[in-house]
Amino acid sequence: MSRGSIASSICFVAAVALLALAGWNGYQIMAPAVAWKSADATHSNTRVRFRRDGEGILVYQVVSQVTYNSGGQQLTADASSLLESRNYGDIAVLAKKLAASPTMRIYFDPADAKQPRFGVMYSRMMAGEVAGAAVAAVLLLAAGLWLRKKWLPPIACPRCTRPIQRDYRFCPFCRTEVQSA
Repeated sequence: MSRGSIASSICFVAAVALLALAGWNGYQIMAPAVAWKSADATHSNTRVRFRRDGEGILVYQVVSQVTYNSGGQQLTADASSLLESRNYGDIAVLAKKLAASPTMRIYFDPADAKQPRFGVMYSRMMAGEVAGAAVAAVLLLAAGLWLRKKWLPPIACPRCTRPIQRDYRFCPFCRTEVQSA
């Protein structure tokens, strides 16, 4: 096996892993909105909350007190956004936009209606980790293809037997047309 094939195989495996990560992140973001019930809610006291992730880095999230109807009952609870970010500036801008609107769509598990969530950052999803992982996967695939082409051994011209690059259509030495594999 040539080093070009090995390098392209490594890039391909890494790209598949990144695409799987992007798909999993997208699923985690969208699954609650699909499986849970939704309702329009009025909100107040919109703010930014933070916590530390497993690496000790601050992660920010928009939180708002919401009032909504569930099963004929009017409920009030703190709702948090479905997405989090490490960029405080983005979250603060979204919190201001949310505070300026009178209502928002919330999602909740029918088994526990007192734990609502909302998707304030769906419009930002393409700028986050999901798209980043997908772009990285595409770049790895392109790098793998380039490495395979660059590192594959040359072929021999059928007429003059000199080594030539695989992507040549004609031998540069004797001008014979070459059938590349």
